[in-house]
Amino acid sequence: MNEKAGRDRIVHALRDEAEAAASQSSSNAFEQLWGSLRSMLHLNNDELGNFANLVTIHSVLDRMLSLLLVLGIARGTRSDSPPAVEKLLHEIADLGFAKRVALAEVMQLISAEAAGDVREVNRVRNKVVHWKPAQGFGLDGVEEMTSKTAFEQLAARGARTIVEIWKSLEP
Repeated sequence: MNEKAGRDRIVHALRDEAEAAASQSSSNAFEQLWGSLRSMLHLNNDELGNFANLVTIHSVLDRMLSLLLVLGIARGTRSDSPPAVEKLLHEIADLGFAKRVALAEVMQLISAEAAGDVREVNRVRNKVVHWKPAQGFGLDGVEEMTSKTAFEQLAARGARTIVEIWKSLEP
């Protein structure tokens, strides 16, 4: 079977399963669809755990970077009123992730090592979440998803940075 026929078969099977899940309220239909989606990305249970943990680490770093920047900027401004701080938080949260990392590093709110760790977590997360045809349809080419050791090293980098930021947030 050629690659296009294989993709078409998967797409049709997923559509059928999605329609079945939508027409039924049973959790069994949803689990069947979920299983198909996981297999489409070639994720076994360990890799699914890595995927979920990676997104969790990235989400925590995302929020903590914004808070760190708000506190860093608010400490140096004349107005620390709740409306001003809330507006600042919205402005910072609208910045891209890479810009917030760069800003936190330039302001010396995080170390160069922590900035590098955050960039690496972001690079892997982007590789996993944003598909590029050259990497194939699954996540087989993302070592941090398929290798326990590679994922643990990445997670350790993320955790180190979370701890560093957490300590910086303390009064």
